[in-house]
Amino acid sequence: MGSKELKKVLAGLGVATLVSAVGAVAPGQLHAGSG
Repeated sequence: MGSKELKKVLAGLGVATLVSAVGAVAPGQLHAGSG
């Protein structure tokens, strides 16, 4: 596995982590802001 592929994998993991974190936090903020 080359360094380019490793960077792609790490970038994919980072994006997935960000998306899951935003998905977990955003609904709570939306409900708190609307209610």
